[in-house]
Amino acid sequence: MEQALQAIANFVEQNLAAQQVLNQQLLLQQQQNPNQQQQQPVARDEHGRTAAKAHKDFVEFANKKPTFERGTSRWADFAYLFARSRERYRATDAQAKEVLYEAIVGQSGRLVISSMSPRNAEYMNMEFDKYMRLMGEKFTPAAESLQMKSEYKSRIQGKSEDVQNYLNAKYELFRLAYPNAQDMADFYSEATRGILNKYVRDNMWRYRAENFAAFGADAVALVKIERQ
Repeated sequence: MEQALQAIANFVEQNLAAQQVLNQQLLLQQQQNPNQQQQQPVARDEHGRTAAKAHKDFVEFANKKPTFERGTSRWADFAYLFARSRERYRATDAQAKEVLYEAIVGQSGRLVISSMSPRNAEYMNMEFDKYMRLMGEKFTPAAESLQMKSEYKSRIQGKSEDVQNYLNAKYELFRLAYPNAQDMADFYSEATRGILNKYVRDNMWRYRAENFAAFGADAVALVKIERQ
């Protein structure tokens, strides 16, 4: 009996000793490789990017931005390219205003916008779309404004063009043609008229979108339904 008890005691003691050794080894590994310890979840923005990735996108956006030079560039073309670039790099309003301000090159152009720094109190909290419209008004002559209205009215969806890309382009033309427009009714009407797919077009007439994003989402959803 005594031998059995002693054997059990020895077994427990051996296991305790082995566990202590294992614990010491694990502690040593953690000290030597702190990165292997469980990490906290990495914070991400609304696009699923880490802070490092978002910053990298911003730097690349700033470096690869299209530029506008007074007297040699057409504002409408520049505005379209800039909007697409901003969308690609998913820049915030504040970032887009900073990059837009630096995208105006040439001495005369810089003089025109010298008071429009996005860090000025007047523009600091302004939405990007409004900021860009105000800047565009300084470079858009009356003749170009009439041309923009004509281009806006005549723009329809291309045969192989995605409906969302068409609506984005149509919206940019609308903002360039009517920079101070508050009522979107004309845009919704003209944009719907230019949709090629009859099923999508007919159903879009029934929608009363709250904003441009909702309008585009409705059109994309109808395309998916029609293809089923």
